[in-house]
Amino acid sequence: MTHCRVGDAFASKRLLKTAQEDIEQRLKSPDGPLVRYQDRPIVWCMVQMTLREAEALVAGGAKKPEGE
Repeated sequence: MTHCRVGDAFASKRLLKTAQEDIEQRLKSPDGPLVRYQDRPIVWCMVQMTLREAEALVAGGAKKPEGE
């Protein structure tokens, strides 16, 4: 998301794609093996929310905070 905010669209899209693939492999669903020190459904929800925020920002659907 930082790359997107500084205007590096290529890097932000590439990193988002890498993150999506990693998330799909490691946290496909809230069910599955335990995640060390965390409750898996909570981790899955946090990851999904952050992923959606990043996708919106990279796609141009999110607005920068005022003053930037």
